[in-house]
Amino acid sequence: MLKNVFNYELYLNCINNDARRLTLTRFIISSHSLSIETGRYDGKNRNERECILCIQSVCESEYHFFLCCPLHKVLRNMYNMTSFWPNFNVFTNTLSNYNTPLIVNLAKLHEAFILRQDMSNISAAS
Repeated sequence: MLKNVFNYELYLNCINNDARRLTLTRFIISSHSLSIETGRYDGKNRNERECILCIQSVCESEYHFFLCCPLHKVLRNMYNMTSFWPNFNVFTNTLSNYNTPLIVNLAKLHEAFILRQDMSNISAAS
């Protein structure tokens, strides 16, 4: 969806933090723990792979996680990753952008995944 040519990705040079670089790479290649992927392993239909963090009852896709989930609004604001009107073009343009400050901020998705894990643990404990 995001990668049309097999080549070395320049963002790998921009992100010095290993955990953030790994999280961004996993996000881009869909090797992450969002319900859109894990639900596939469980045999769930796409419409059953709902976000576990919000009450919007929508599929927890990369798009939702990155641009729409209300839980991550503070992080999006903090790292200048907001969009007046989130749409798929904004999503793909952002993920395929090689602007260094933007890519460095995008790698801060790592914090959103940590927050998601923490919230999942709290939900599982109750």
